[in-house]
Amino acid sequence: MGKDRLYDVPGVTKKVLRLVIKGKNTQEELADGLECAERTVYNKIHDPKILGFLEKEDGRYVISDKPQLMKLFQLDDRGVLKEKFENLPGVQEVNDELVGGSLSFVRVGRIISYYTESEAIDEDAFVTYGRVYSKWFDYLGMGYEHNQTLYRQKPTNYEQGSIGRNSGEGFPQVRPDKVFEALEIIGQGARSPSEIAEVYDYSENHVNKLLSTLYSLNLAYRNSAVKLTELGERVKDAPEEERKKLIRDSLLDLTLVKKYCELAPESPFKNQELMEQVGRSLGRDWSDTTRSTNAKRIYQWLLYSELFREVKRGTLAPTATANRKGVASLGDYE
Repeated sequence: MGKDRLYDVPGVTKKVLRLVIKGKNTQEELADGLECAERTVYNKIHDPKILGFLEKEDGRYVISDKPQLMKLFQLDDRGVLKEKFENLPGVQEVNDELVGGSLSFVRVGRIISYYTESEAIDEDAFVTYGRVYSKWFDYLGMGYEHNQTLYRQKPTNYEQGSIGRNSGEGFPQVRPDKVFEALEIIGQGARSPSEIAEVYDYSENHVNKLLSTLYSLNLAYRNSAVKLTELGERVKDAPEEERKKLIRDSLLDLTLVKKYCELAPESPFKNQELMEQVGRSLGRDWSDTTRSTNAKRIYQWLLYSELFREVKRGTLAPTATANRKGVASLGDYE
């Protein structure tokens, strides 16, 4: 059996602990506070438990070492988490190797997989592990997570990269092939929205949807002249299979996609019906038309990234890469 491994980004741990401190300490109450199914709570409370801040007594979750934990919430002293994090399997090894300057998510994930004695052997799992641990490194001031890479020093465009997308908001509004076409022309030099419209003979409305998609997926910077991010350049030049993995990882940083994966059942389901659940769970007051449009827009991306497979038109089933335990859950990454 493997050693303890973090499942989620830092914000999820903080959200769980905040809820328990405020008195939501049963499975049902946490499910309500986290806006997830009760079965999902087991994954959400996993990280606070292995970090040593949460225990279960008589069917209720209780805070351990509360005086230390209150430093985090009252003084924003992240050192109380850092001390616990540094003692987890694989963290010191990642930190030692990071002396070289940078590590890809895949490399971080390989190290974590080995030292936690995980049975993972596929790159998709390594990327998932690497994403989670890189965000912890960033949050705790031990490195910088940017464009699917963990850096020791702050990379060029680190601040710009955070502007490229809206902190997990938004989602693709045009088909994958349209995005990949745009990457080619933008990659030849920064372009204004009007130039992109002229090259492709697009309407202003369509260009806005295209750019919104590029920004959401962190493929371009949100400036007056559209320029590709480092990730955008990598996606543009990547072979098809690598491109799918890069897009999949970027999709899983989006709130709507994470919630979609979290709510999706293991058995085949209708895309439109699940999108209705997603909207309710996120508190979005979508009209029937908006919900239907959103479901159609995300459909091709879920298939392209191989997060889901098509059983028949409009009906999907999750692939192994959509395993909810492996998807970084909702949480304020702060």
